[in-house]
Amino acid sequence: MHTVFPRTVAFDVYTLDLQRCSLLRGPDQIQLRPKSFDLLRYLAEHSGRLVSKAELMQAIWPDVLVTEDSVVQCIGDIRAALRDDARRIIKTVPRRGYVFAAELSDKEPTRQPPSTSSHGQEITFCRTTDGVNLAVACVGRGEPLVYIPTWATHLEYDWQSPIRGPL
Repeated sequence: MHTVFPRTVAFDVYTLDLQRCSLLRGPDQIQLRPKSFDLLRYLAEHSGRLVSKAELMQAIWPDVLVTEDSVVQCIGDIRAALRDDARRIIKTVPRRGYVFAAELSDKEPTRQPPSTSSHGQEITFCRTTDGVNLAVACVGRGEPLVYIPTWATHLEYDWQSPIRGPL
């Protein structure tokens, strides 16, 4: 039976926000590359269990040929982000894999408010079931409207555009 994992997971002094795909230390967001975040998430979802490098490669890079070095690089990124030099959070089992050893908390951490732009839009982040990262911006009231901007990575340019700015 498949269990539903919560939207946020707290461990040590960190919060893993699975809806926004972010790692937080208190209110501060810690930058992680997408694959490193995915690997951390996978380890947290399988907390306390030995996860082999082969399993990680299959789970994080399905249908892509990668070497164990990709896993090692992501583990290094995660340990640096978590300041886990002592390897208390992610333990290495030599020649076998990794164990997420930190105790997970099911308590709801204090939520930080969604970020808002100068135009009052609320910006949240999510991941689709097929692994695509999306940013979702909401502004105003009424029926939902999907808007595909001409500037896919610079939404502010569309807000300032004399053609599309005043929607």
